[in-house]
Amino acid sequence: MITTLFGRKRINEEKLANLFVNGLLDLVQQGFPLVAAEVDESPEFKERPGLSHADEEPFALIVLTANMIEMQRVAEPGIDRRMFSLCVSKFAQAFGR
Repeated sequence: MITTLFGRKRINEEKLANLFVNGLLDLVQQGFPLVAAEVDESPEFKERPGLSHADEEPFALIVLTANMIEMQRVAEPGIDRRMFSLCVSKFAQAFGR
């Protein structure tokens, strides 16, 4: 029933990579201030790390890497490599690299 309601449209890898990267960038943009505040207030540090907005890009790379590892685990062979290439390229464009 659900498949008849929504259909079975296939999305191409380019669109999927765009959705993936844009979703991660939105997640990082909204989530980084919360993560930075939590880390700065963590009692485990002798001194506060003092994370700033400039640390958002390395955080985004960590999030990208973790998601790429997960994608490799769940995606079909071959698709994971193409998606990896597309996503890294789009991340590089987003950060001007």
